[in-house]
Amino acid sequence: MKKILVVGLILGVLLLAGGYAGYRGYVSIRQARLVKQARTFLDQPNGKKALLSLQRALRYNPKDVEACRLMAELNEAGRSPSALLWRNRVVELNPSSTDDRLALARTAMMLRDYATATNALEGVDPAGKKTASYHNVAGSVAAAVNQSAQAEAHFLEATRLEPQNPVPQLNL
Repeated sequence: MKKILVVGLILGVLLLAGGYAGYRGYVSIRQARLVKQARTFLDQPNGKKALLSLQRALRYNPKDVEACRLMAELNEAGRSPSALLWRNRVVELNPSSTDDRLALARTAMMLRDYATATNALEGVDPAGKKTASYHNVAGSVAAAVNQSAQAEAHFLEATRLEPQNPVPQLNL
């Protein structure tokens, strides 16, 4: 009797563990599919469906960096101030990403929040500060806050790093 009880208990625990793992796998797959679907809707200009897909995906996993990034892009397209909140969320979830920090600075510039743009640029790691895109964004921020000497230095460095790119040259 004891053997049957022990075997039954072990099988019950294994069944519960397998059921939980299966459910977590289902949620993960569903969430990834919703993010992919949202990306497809964003490629075709269908913002409503993309928003619905992203909201459902974020309900499954609110810490998904890609879903937060797509939500920020969707809000930027509509020039919504909440785009800044989503960009901040992406940087919180992925603090070492230079591209996400530069995107936060660009969004802050678009919404004229120069303090956030400056703080985003200060958080860029030393390797990221040696890129042309960093210098281009930093030059734009410096120009917006009337620091023309710094803006010129950043645009010159961006031009030196990417001589074929006309954007820093035009900014200069």
